[in-house]
Amino acid sequence: MFLSGSLVLPARRLLVALAYCGFFAVAAIGLALDSPWLGLRLVPQGDGVVVRSSAGPSAQVPAGAQLVAIRAGGTTLDLAAGDLQEEPDVADTYEQMDAFFDRQSQLAAVIAAPAVTLEWREQADAPLRETTVRPDTRPMSSLPMAFWFQLLVSSAGCLIAAWVWSLRPGEWGVRMFAITGASFPAFAMPAAVYSARELAIDGGLFRTLSALNHWGSFMFGAALVSIFLCSPRRLV
Repeated sequence: MFLSGSLVLPARRLLVALAYCGFFAVAAIGLALDSPWLGLRLVPQGDGVVVRSSAGPSAQVPAGAQLVAIRAGGTTLDLAAGDLQEEPDVADTYEQMDAFFDRQSQLAAVIAAPAVTLEWREQADAPLRETTVRPDTRPMSSLPMAFWFQLLVSSAGCLIAAWVWSLRPGEWGVRMFAITGASFPAFAMPAAVYSARELAIDGGLFRTLSALNHWGSFMFGAALVSIFLCSPRRLV
């Protein structure tokens, strides 16, 4: 990818970078839409989970209600604020991280059932109510703005770096800058997928996306340090 010379035109290098960004973007959108959709936008509040807005299958659940538990096939899972944490690496130990991924798998299995019963209450002291919904295919309009922002910024960063590299591919500082750009989609788009989940995704997929996020972040950091070792004056 980083070979210099005039055999590969800058425009072709940019097309390769565009295809690279497009691959990650399509994969991220596909994975984000692949999970069953309850029609809820949830936020943590205290130790519990609160419905910010509802639509589609769960339109009967009012905004502001506390979602207490979900049930399907004889399995009932009480919900906690920790189920909505965006990044799994905030855990203090690997055991806690493994427990989080296992919990996500359990929640995802319940949501994947043909019918899911939501247990909720309008206020903390209100009686518990139940609503049975049939999860639907997740529409693209349900993806939050933060998801699209991460896709846009990571693609823009990658294309800017590819543009600079395509003009001066023989310089090591520029090559390191190109690696930082290539790392952008590798760590931002996996994070966009699991941070845009409605409630849960499969724990194995979550673990893979988290590992890719870590790898891309490490590559970005290493390349960024290398830029200062190569430019404006080569040190090593």
